[in-house]
Parts: sequence; structure tokens; C-alpha cells
Amino acid sequence: IKSKEQISINGPLVRSIKAALQTIFGRKDELPPFISLPRKDDFVSLLKFAGPIFFIILLKVMCYSQMTLRASDMGMLSLASHNVLLRIFFFYTTFGDALSQAAQTFLPEVMYGSPESKGATNISKAARRAEQRTRVKATLGRMLLLGGTLAVLNSGLSVLILSKCGGWFTSDADIIGSIKNSRFLSLSVLLHSSVMLFEGGIMASGPSGLMYLLKAYMATFVLLTGALKYGASDLGGIWKVWFGFQVVRLFQF
Repeated sequence: IKSKEQISINGPLVRSIKAALQTIFGRKDELPPFISLPRKDDFVSLLKFAGPIFFIILLKVMCYSQMTLRASDMGMLSLASHNVLLRIFFFYTTFGDALSQAAQTFLPEVMYGSPESKGATNISKAARRAEQRTRVKATLGRMLLLGGTLAVLNSGLSVLILSKCGGWFTSDADIIGSIKNSRFLSLSVLLHSSVMLFEGGIMASGPSGLMYLLKAYMATFVLLTGALKYGASDLGGIWKVWFGFQVVRLFQF
């Protein structure tokens, strides 16, 4: 005969096992299909978001590839130095990506309001719009302050790394000397956080914002390709063009 303690412990366990077995071996009409296709309306809604984002990411990758291809035309030293610079830049882009995600997360709430605020009947439309503008400005202000602080700090650290810590990445003296004075990388890091913050804000506006971003990246990709081909004669020129690319994106957003 089991004690009361054993019954109290085994009871929920037995019920959990029975529920799991019923889920796995239950009647066919009670289980969802293992594989199912989305409905046409759901698929179209998904494409409105996933389609532009896919091509935006593809164009970003192509922009970085254009830089690497141009560096490869200048010889092995330039290509190796460029790869070191690109690794440093990619490290600092994670901060800008985090700001972009924050903007996509928090701005829709303050731009369009929560369900509770939408359901309030004692607030006029004009007052609600004024409140939303105030909340958007306050949220963007905090993000810009955070982004600006990170940008200045990261840009300063990148200058220090380039000038003093080249040996962390390579033992080749020529490569260390080549990356030492890459001030345009540090300037690009300075702008990147703000660029990504504004990009995240545009993404938060919905499908129309995504289509604008896609068109903007298509235009800047063409500009970048032409500038790299005709305006970059050395490694410094490549990163000078990349800094110009960041400036153009900042004004677009």
C-alpha cells in the first residue's frame, strides 16, 4: 500500500505521462497536421515583410563583397590588410545592430499606441497624435543619446586598436603598418550606430518602410560600386568610399 506522500508525488507525474501519450497517440482528428502549407493571404502577408528584408540583407552582403573584390585587385597586402580592417569594423557593427533591433521593438508601441490607449474613448484624435509624437521624440532621444555615446566610445577604441594593437591580428609588420592610419574606418564606426538606429526606425514603420529601404539600398549599391571602381586607388581609398557610403545612408534615412 502506497503512502499519501507517494500518491501525491506520483499523481501529477502519471497525469503528465498520460497527457503526453494522448498527444502522441491520440485520435487523428485531434492532432494538427505534421506539415501544412500557409493560406494564400498568410503567405502574401509574410512576403510583404520577408521579401524586402531578404533582398536588403542580400544587398548589404554584396556591398561588403564589392569592397573585398576591389581590395583583391590591389594585391595580397591590401587584401590581407582589408580583411583585418573588416573584422574590426564587424565587431563594432554589433552595437549598431542592437540599436536597430531596439528601434524595431520599441518604436511601434509608441508610434501606433498600445491596445489599451487605442481603446480609450475620452481622448481626442488630436490629443492622441500629440501624445504619440511626444513619446516618439522621447524614445528616439534616449536611443540617439545611447547611440551617440556608443559611437564616440567605439570610434575612439578603434583608433587605439589600429594604432597600438595591430599585433593582436597579425605578426606581419607590413600589414600592421598598412592598417595603422585607417582613420576612415574609425569615422565609419562613428556613423554606423546612428545609421542603424534610423534604419531600424524605418523598418518599424511596416511594409512601406521596408520597400523604401530596399530602393535606398539598390541606389546606394550602384553608387558604391561606381565609387569603388573609379574613386578608390588604394586601401585608404576603399575605406574613404565606405565612409561616404555611411554618410549617404545617414541622409537617406
